[in-house]
Amino acid sequence: MPQGVIEFGKGLNEHDLARVRGGLTDDFVLDDHRLAGMGHLAGPEAYVESVAALLTLYRAGKASYFETFEVADLENALARFEELRA
Repeated sequence: MPQGVIEFGKGLNEHDLARVRGGLTDDFVLDDHRLAGMGHLAGPEAYVESVAALLTLYRAGKASYFETFEVADLENALARFEELRA
């Protein structure tokens, strides 16, 4: 696995934004096509800012875990919801 990808993953796991940025190219683009996804983010700074916003929520105790499912996977999403409610 390329070192940049490893650093990116470690940065996410360690909440180290500089490390996340270090794993992205200068022309990085994210196109998240999920309905509730991040949409189109052009440039590594835009992506790092979105990660920073999520980390701020985590640190504020407003979210500690989340899962996402595609709309086509509704049956599994509902089953997981029921599992978590139990």
